[in-house]
Amino acid sequence: MEISGEMHLAVSPGLAFSGLLDPGVLSRSIPGLKSFTALGEGRYQLVTELGVAGVGGRYQGTLEVVEAKPPESMRLVLELTGGPGSVSATIAVTLAADNAGSELSYQGQSEVGGKLAGIGQRLLDGVARTLERQFMARLSTELAGWVRDRDQGRTSS
Repeated sequence: MEISGEMHLAVSPGLAFSGLLDPGVLSRSIPGLKSFTALGEGRYQLVTELGVAGVGGRYQGTLEVVEAKPPESMRLVLELTGGPGSVSATIAVTLAADNAGSELSYQGQSEVGGKLAGIGQRLLDGVARTLERQFMARLSTELAGWVRDRDQGRTSS
C-alpha cells in the first residue's frame, strides 16, 4: 500500500528534524500507543492497540529512524506483529524550508499480513489514511508544543 503526503510545519526544518527524533513527540503522535521504550538512539519498542475493520488487537514491534541526514531527510521503518496479523512500513521523510517554516513530505510503502491481509484493500486504505491523518495532526501539534517548551527552557519528553 502506498503512503504519501505533505504538510506545512510552522517551524524550521532543523527544529522539525530534532522534534521528529524526540521520543516524547513521537510517542504522543502515534495513534493507539500503549507503551514506547527507547532501545537505543533512533530505535524504539512500541505496543499499540488498534481496531482495524473489525479485526482489532494489540500489536508489538519496533520503530527505527535510519539514514538520518539532518535537517533534510530520514527514513522510518516500522515493524508490528500481533494476533490479527502484521504491519510493516518504510517511509522516507524529507524536510524543506519554505517562507513560513518547513514543508514535510513523506512517501513509502506498507504491507500487511495475517488476518489483516484478508480485509478488502479499499477498507484497509481507508483505515490507513485515517491513522495517517491522526498521526500527522498530532505530530504538528506536538512539534509546536515541543518548540514552545524548548524556547521556554522546558523539555516535553
